[in-house]
Amino acid sequence: MANQAELPELVEQFVGMSKEYLLQETVEPAKKLGRYAGYAVGAAAAFALGALFLAIAGARLIIRVLPDGPYWEGLGYVLAAIALGIVIAVIISVTQRTTPDMKPSDEAAEAEAAADSTVVPISTSSGDATSDGGEDAAAGQADDTSTNSESDSITSPDDDSDSKESA
Repeated sequence: MANQAELPELVEQFVGMSKEYLLQETVEPAKKLGRYAGYAVGAAAAFALGALFLAIAGARLIIRVLPDGPYWEGLGYVLAAIALGIVIAVIISVTQRTTPDMKPSDEAAEAEAAADSTVVPISTSSGDATSDGGEDAAAGQADDTSTNSESDSITSPDDDSDSKESA
């Protein structure tokens, strides 16, 4: 145990080390994160400004291609707005599209559920755990799979259509 004279010095060391640790683990990573966030905001602003200039250039191109006149100019703005809406819709649909890896398929979930339902208990009739237990388990699994296939064939969609026709 420390002497009473050493306690203030130990508390000062603890407070100093705590401050250094907090600076190292919170403030410095926050500064780095802020720097990356600043770059991201700057890049987003640059892309938005570029998209705005491209939209204006596209509208002016459509207006220049059409004949002169106030009605044609108005039609050019309407066509430019429609084209910009189509571009935005395409961008949104591409960014919201999910990949097959992101969403589990129904077949994988059904296969996992089937694997969980075919668990066979190991018989403990003999003192040796390896004697005939593997053969009994394999025979039990073969019996379970045959009953699963029979139950699948009982509830086939063909039976439903026959019952609808007779009704």
